[in-house]
Amino acid sequence: MGALWLKHGDWEESHNIIQDLPSAEAAYWHGILHRLDGDSANAAYWFRRVDGHALLKHVAFEAKKLAPQFEGAGFEVPVKWDLVKFVEFVDQVRDAAGSPGQGLALAIQEAEWRLLFEWCARANIK
Repeated sequence: MGALWLKHGDWEESHNIIQDLPSAEAAYWHGILHRLDGDSANAAYWFRRVDGHALLKHVAFEAKKLAPQFEGAGFEVPVKWDLVKFVEFVDQVRDAAGSPGQGLALAIQEAEWRLLFEWCARANIK
């Protein structure tokens, strides 16, 4: 449910729902929330709790497919997805409106949201 609030722009309600859930998927959502609000240290904390999740290979695959569309983005998509490195990239391009880097960051985040949402829906995770 927190993912839907996030998708519709209610960061606060999403955070209220997600913050106390114990699953790795909730930690992933929590990291996404803090990456969005620019609290990179907090995002990294939550993303470290997700390290090794099976979904990360799917995110890496999607990112590899997206990257060629954003030539000059300045982000080498790793084979093994590193959520903390991605936070650092998002921070670098946050204020670079219209840049290839920001375009790639936004595209990857949209794909990541979709993949995580589908994962949670299939597993019936809140």
